[in-house]
Amino acid sequence: MLVVLLLAGAPILFGERARATEQAIVPLTPPGEQQVAPIGPAASGQVVQGVAPSQEQGIGPVEPPTENEKAASTAGKVTIGVLAAVVSMAAMAAQLLLL
Repeated sequence: MLVVLLLAGAPILFGERARATEQAIVPLTPPGEQQVAPIGPAASGQVVQGVAPSQEQGIGPVEPPTENEKAASTAGKVTIGVLAAVVSMAAMAAQLLLL
């Protein structure tokens, strides 16, 4: 164990850090790297208009699902769960067969 620790610290003890090269950062500033150019004449720019209160989105009461909708939702969840289990077991069996 002591030998492993000494070998791990050997580069530091024998000047491996002194031979390391430093990185130089050079900024890249080409003249046309990012340029914002308007599309079309200035008069046809974006216009922000207010919305009349009658045009706003209305929020109404939420209708609870019917018994048939609840049963269909539960059946769908069970079907997806069983299908996921079957796919998982098939993948596991395939991996065991190919080992």
